[in-house]
Amino acid sequence: MKPKWFTVENIPYGSMFPDDHHRYPLLITGKRFTGDFLFDKEGTLLDFSLLEREEL
Repeated sequence: MKPKWFTVENIPYGSMFPDDHHRYPLLITGKRFTGDFLFDKEGTLLDFSLLEREEL
């Protein structure tokens, strides 16, 4: 995979893993969080939970 930079407004979520759409916005804004993601054998995201954490 060849690295490529994108602006925040143009992140290609449709070409990324299904969980990225949920966790990247938290990463980009610098929020701390924990999460669980449930996938089926084909890689379809079935369920997830994200919990924002307090800053240190």
